[in-house]
Amino acid sequence: MNDNIENEKKIVAVYTRVSTDDQARDGYSLDMQFKKIKNHCENYEYEIYKVYEEPGISAKNTEDRKKYNEMIEDMKKGKFNMIVALKIDRISRDLIDFLKFMAMAKEYECDVEFILDKVDTSTASGRMMMNMLAVFAQFERELIIER
Repeated sequence: MNDNIENEKKIVAVYTRVSTDDQARDGYSLDMQFKKIKNHCENYEYEIYKVYEEPGISAKNTEDRKKYNEMIEDMKKGKFNMIVALKIDRISRDLIDFLKFMAMAKEYECDVEFILDKVDTSTASGRMMMNMLAVFAQFERELIIER
């Protein structure tokens, strides 16, 4: 993402979120998300700054997500230089909110990794794939609502 922090030690904000529907359907418990992310961070020698955990919270919007908003404020204050989440849909299931999130991360020179959605956001094709995955996350949320 940003060449200035490419060689810098990665100080990571870990974001985990699960709605009750997600956990029941996909088995993405908060504990499982954290274990996978912690293992990933240890493998890459990332230092975990803080875990922002949201149990039972939908990703349909960002307004009502206390820990998400706390993480964004901490990012703006420069407390970490990378956010790691399990998948794109943990951050948002709304395309507009997701694009705003990625624009803020870029503005504040904060890298973002989604460990199960292996996307290289430093390339045009990687950014396109990330946007496509965000579209599918919103589509899945809308299907759940229809059901």
